[in-house]
Amino acid sequence: MQTLKGKWLALSLLSGCAASLAGPAYTIGGSGAANPAAAPAFQDWIAVDSAVLERMRGGFDIAPGLKVSFGIERLVNLNGVLQTATRIEVPVAGSPANLPGGTAGLVQNGLGNTFAPAALSQGAVGTFIQNSISNQTIQSLTIINATTNSLEMLKGANLQSTLFDALTQSTGTR
Repeated sequence: MQTLKGKWLALSLLSGCAASLAGPAYTIGGSGAANPAAAPAFQDWIAVDSAVLERMRGGFDIAPGLKVSFGIERLVNLNGVLQTATRIEVPVAGSPANLPGGTAGLVQNGLGNTFAPAALSQGAVGTFIQNSISNQTIQSLTIINATTNSLEMLKGANLQSTLFDALTQSTGTR
C-alpha cells in the first residue's frame, strides 16, 4: 500500500522487542507543506479506534489461542513533513504477505532532479529520494509493530521456559 503526502497515517507506539503489546495509536495528517511549523501539534492527534487497528494488522497463529501480528511501515520525512509511507503486513497463517507489488515511490526536492521509471524492473519496490538542495533534513524510518492478544500466555510460556532451564542447569553433570 503506497500512501503519498496529504493522506492519513496511523502510528502505533510500542514497547518491548519481539512480542509486545501495542500502545496507544494516533492518526496524523501529512500537510504536504514545506514549512515544519505547519505540521499538526501532538495535542491535535486523534486516537485510532482499536477495531480500525485490528483490520490494519496482519498476523499468524502460533499456538491455540495465541495470536501474534506483525506490520512493517517505511516512512520518509523531508524537513519534518511526511512525504511517503509504505506499509506491509503479515496476514493470517498460510497466506502470503501483503506486499506492495511494483510500487516505487519517488520523493524529489529541488530543481534539476531527473528520474527514469522505465529503467526499473516491473516488480520494483522501494522509495527513491532525490535532493539537490543543501541543508535539508531527510529522515527515513522503519517501524516494526508486533502485537499479541495475550500477555498472560506469554508470561506463562516464559515461566515454563525459565523453570525448565533452571531444572536442567541444577542437575549439572554427574
